[in-house]
Amino acid sequence: PMSLSVAVSAFQPRSSSPQNARSACTPATAAIAEIVLEDAAHLQQELSERGHAHERPHSTPPFYDERDVARTLRKIETVEYEKTFSVAGICTARYSNAGHILGSAFVHFDIEGKQVVFSGDLGRYGRPLLPDPSPIGAADIICCESTYGDREHPGESISALGDALRAGIARGGAIVIPAFAVERTQDILYAIAQLQHQDPAIANLAIHLDSPMAEKVDAVFERFGGEHREVVAVGQVVTGVHDDLGVEGLDDRGRLLEQDVLTEALAHRECD
Repeated sequence: PMSLSVAVSAFQPRSSSPQNARSACTPATAAIAEIVLEDAAHLQQELSERGHAHERPHSTPPFYDERDVARTLRKIETVEYEKTFSVAGICTARYSNAGHILGSAFVHFDIEGKQVVFSGDLGRYGRPLLPDPSPIGAADIICCESTYGDREHPGESISALGDALRAGIARGGAIVIPAFAVERTQDILYAIAQLQHQDPAIANLAIHLDSPMAEKVDAVFERFGGEHREVVAVGQVVTGVHDDLGVEGLDDRGRLLEQDVLTEALAHRECD
């Protein structure tokens, strides 16, 4: 019999996985998984080689490599939201939109008449790019992540970001915003685009995106345009995410450190 794992939002390639194992996920998750896994495999190999180069003969080997990633991607089966499918002939499952990142899902299992819902991270409501999480509905058992289960998130507002950017402009030098390449970078760029149309000082800022991975994720947003809200700038729908999410003058060539742009800006700030 074939074994089937139901991937909610993440994969861990292992060369020791059964040869007939399969993974199911949403189409957008499969697209993002390819980007993230290939990047992680490359990074692990790079760190391992760097360790050996610094005379560390026992440097930790990569947990998985690009060959493992390629084998894993071939084992993925994509399933659309709200479509019921069989899990190894044992039970049925159905994905619903979790609203966390593009393609994220929580899964409904029907196991011998019992309704079991499992979810990883759930998104917030009223986000600018992603839709709200789908209603969970009735269930006999709910298993859910609870990282923030003991607190309430404040409402999302771009005003705090605007204040930080204006403070940086007044101070001079570079403003560095660390951000996850998947989802958070797109949220920040979209927020900056809105602020540019509210404040001329922010509109004149040079905006650099130093993340080849984030650029690849932008392409996934473009590909799955029906799974996120319309990107709107100054009351008009932007034709695509590759219109830089409405950001004026975005430089997404990446590798700013190699270009010495960021280094020079930081050095200028230290001299001040």
